[in-house]
Order: sequence, then structure tokens, then C-alpha cells
Amino acid sequence: MFEIEVSNLKFWQSSVDAIVNLVEEGTFTIDEKGLSLKALDPSKIAMICYTAPNSSFSSFKTEGASKIALNLDNLKKVIASDRGNEKLLIKEGDGKLVLEFTAEKSKRQFSVPLLEPEAEHREPKLKEPNSVVAILGGEFKRILRDAQLVGSHITFETKGNSLFIDAKGDDADVKINIENPVSFNVKEPSRATYPLQYLVDITKAAPDDAPVNLSFSTDLPIVIEYKIEDATLKYYLAARGED
Repeated sequence: MFEIEVSNLKFWQSSVDAIVNLVEEGTFTIDEKGLSLKALDPSKIAMICYTAPNSSFSSFKTEGASKIALNLDNLKKVIASDRGNEKLLIKEGDGKLVLEFTAEKSKRQFSVPLLEPEAEHREPKLKEPNSVVAILGGEFKRILRDAQLVGSHITFETKGNSLFIDAKGDDADVKINIENPVSFNVKEPSRATYPLQYLVDITKAAPDDAPVNLSFSTDLPIVIEYKIEDATLKYYLAARGED
């Protein structure tokens, strides 16, 4: 059993958005450390790992560990009903997830059906990446929008002190050179291509003024990581041509 109180609804809305942009269903693990989720997208070429410490919430009470599986799109719709001046209490009751919104003179309660918890997913074991680059979320999303104008895949390449990005289509190409990213740590030049729409979905909820970390090696999966306040979002995405 657990009771979690959220006074910063914007934080929780952004967290759920970041998850549901990639997967429709998932299993949260709730224990004394906080709340976490690991899930594969339906095509199994991308994975999300979400962790929020108990300090992310205004109150966090739990008896042991719980696993809560549910349709995340339903959860998103309920959270989006916030009226701007409410606190949210999340708890389990009668096989459902209960979400109780409380304001000074009103109380609203929603119940979302629980699903059968999935088998736990394990994070991929990858070698240490040869290239680790950080770009502000707003800038990275603008780069992805430019790439979407011409193609369905995007290539990242590290050479010298720069990150080169390009996308190609039948009618146009785009090339972008980032010379001063937030951070740039390259042990060995790297080049890899990834499905563009996945990157758009993965970073849609990333804060514009916070760094998005890209860790990759030639033709290997990329790890995309960013924070929403105290919560950490970590995604794995297969390179083009991989299963």
C-alpha cells in the first residue's frame, strides 16, 4: 500500500508526458526510494527508464514495494484535468489507482483500472560510449524539427571538436554543425544513424533550458538522458539497421 501526494502538478504532468510519448502501458515500481518505471516500446527498438526519488513528492508513504501497471494514456488524461490550484493524492484501492484532486473548497476523485504487471525489463548492458555530447533541450528539439523537414532518419557524427548532424530525403538534405555544445567528451570519432520520430517523441517533454545528454558509438544504440526537476529520464534507442 502507498500514498503519494503531489503538490507540483506540472512536474508530474511532464513526467507522465515523457513516458507516454514512447509507451502506452507500463509498470511503476513504488518503494521507499521513490517511483520508477522501465518499459519497451511496442516495436522493441526503444526503452525508457524513469526514476523519481521520494523527495520529488510533497509526501511519500509506502509499506514495502508495490508494482502498479496501467494504461498510461488514461493516466495522462486524468492528470491533465488539473485545475491549477489543486494537490493530487495517489493511492491504491480495490484493484484501481485512485487519483484524488483536492482544492480549498472541492475534492475530485478518479479511479483508473490496474493491469497485470509486466515482467521486469533490464537495462541493456552497453560498452562505455566513445562520444558523450550535451545539448540544451530547446536547441536539440529545433534541430530535430529541421531534420523532419527532409527525412525520416538522422545521423550524428563526432569529429574534432564538433558534432555534425545531417538528414537526407528525396527532395532535400540538411547539415548542422554544433561547435559549442554544453559539453563534449569524445574518446573516438563516432557516427551512427537513428530513427528521427523516436528522437522527437523521446525529447518532446525535455525542458528547453536543461541539457539533453547523447551517448553513442559508431553504429551502436544511443542513450538519451535528461532530467525533469529531480526525476531522471533515460532512453535507449537502437541504431538504424539493428534489430
